[in-house]
Amino acid sequence: MMPKILVVDDNTQDQKCIAKCLKKGGFDDIIIASNGQEGMMKAFCEKPDLIILDTILPDYDGFDICQQIRTSGHSLNSKIILMTGCIEAIDTLRAKHAGADDCLAKSADYSHLMQSIERLNMNSAAFTIPENSANNNVGNRIAHPQSVNSAYLRKSPHSSNQHLTLLEEEITLLKKKNEYLNQEVETRSWAYEKMRAEIHALYKELEEKNKQLEKINEIKSNFVSDVSHEFKNPLSVITQSIELILNGSIEGTLSTDQKNILKLGKNSVQRLIRLVTDLLDLSKIESGTIRLKREQIDLAKLLQELVLSFSPIISKANLTIHTEFPKKIDLIWGDQDKLYQVFSNLLSNAIKYNSEQGVIGIAVSDNGETVRASVSDTGNGIPQEYSSKIFDRYVRILEEQQEGTGLGLPIAKELVNLHQGSIWLENNQPHGTIFFVELPKDLRKTER
Repeated sequence: MMPKILVVDDNTQDQKCIAKCLKKGGFDDIIIASNGQEGMMKAFCEKPDLIILDTILPDYDGFDICQQIRTSGHSLNSKIILMTGCIEAIDTLRAKHAGADDCLAKSADYSHLMQSIERLNMNSAAFTIPENSANNNVGNRIAHPQSVNSAYLRKSPHSSNQHLTLLEEEITLLKKKNEYLNQEVETRSWAYEKMRAEIHALYKELEEKNKQLEKINEIKSNFVSDVSHEFKNPLSVITQSIELILNGSIEGTLSTDQKNILKLGKNSVQRLIRLVTDLLDLSKIESGTIRLKREQIDLAKLLQELVLSFSPIISKANLTIHTEFPKKIDLIWGDQDKLYQVFSNLLSNAIKYNSEQGVIGIAVSDNGETVRASVSDTGNGIPQEYSSKIFDRYVRILEEQQEGTGLGLPIAKELVNLHQGSIWLENNQPHGTIFFVELPKDLRKTER
C-alpha cells in the first residue's frame, strides 16, 4: 500500500520543493496543510504514515503540534519529521522531547529528507518505500539465494513460479529506476553544458563590451587632450595681450573702470588656462602616457623653495607660515616637477581656505622607509560630507567664496599614486585641515 504523507508548511515554495522531492522518490499520496490547525485536523482525519512538519508556522509552534499529536489519545502512529530553517542542538533536544522521529534543517534539494525517510523505513515494518524496498530485497536475494529461497518455500504461500515472477518484477523495477537515473544524469549533464556555454557567451560579450568601453575612453581622452592643446595657445595670447594693455605698452590712457574690466578678463582667462592645464594632466594620467623623471630629491629643500615662491601671496593674504624641517633627511627618488605640483596645490588650498590672519604649517619627517610631509591650515576645515569624496573630480568646497577647477586634489592624488605613495587628510585641532603625503624613499625599481 502506498504510504500517505502529510506536509505541514506555510511556505508554498517549500511545499512544492518537498512534494517534488517525495514524488521523485516514488511517493504520490501527498497531503498539504498550510498552518498548524489545518495540519492537526488532517493528521487526525487522514491518519498519514508520515508527517513532515515545519517548526515555525503562523499559528502554532511545530514542536507543540508534534507533542499534541503524540499525547492526543488518537490512535495515530505516524512518523514525524520536524523541519527547521537552522537546526541547533537545542532543536534536536526539543524534537526528541516532543516525540519527533527526526529533526532536519531545510535545504535546497531535500536529499537529506529522503535519507531520513529511508532510516525511518528501516525501523518500521509498516512504513515502506516503494523503490528502495525493491533494492533491498533484490540485494538480499542475490547475496543469499539459498537462504532466501528456502525461507520463501517454508513460509510463503506462493509457489516457486510466483516467487520467480515477483523477482522478475523487481528486476524490471530496478531497470526502470536505472533508466530514470541515467536520464537524470543526462539531463543534468546537458544543463551543466548549457550553463557553461551561457557563461562562456556572457564572458565573450563582457570582453567585447570592455574593449568598446576602452576604445570610447581612449577617444574621449584624445579629444580632451586635443581640445585642451587647441585652447591653451590662444588663451595664452589673450593673457599676454591684456598684460600689454595694462602695463601701458600700447599707446592710450585707460580709465579705472577699463582697467578693472581688463583685470577681470585676465583673471577669467588665467582660470580657464588652469582648467585646460588640469584637463591635460588628467588626460595624460588616464591614458597612461605620463612618466616620472626619477631623480634624487631633498623634499625639505623642495618645500623651502615652494614656500619662498608663495611668500608674496601669503603676505598679501595676511597669513603666517610655520615650517618644521629636519636638519638632515634622506633623499627620495621621484619626479621633482610632479611633487612640486602636488605640494603647490596643497599650499594653494591652505592659503585659499584659511581664516583671516590664519596660520599655515608645513613639516617634513623621516619615517624609516618613507618620508612624510604635511600642509595644514587654520580655516573652517573640511565639512563632514566632503571628507570621503574630497579627492573626487570636480568636488569643490565653498564654491561661492573661492575659485577653483575641482581637479587639483584628484590630480595630486594620482601623482602621489604614481610615486607609490599615499595622501590623506585629518582635522587640524582646534580648527582647520591637515593634509599628509607619505612617499617611499626608493622608486628606482618601480615600473611606471
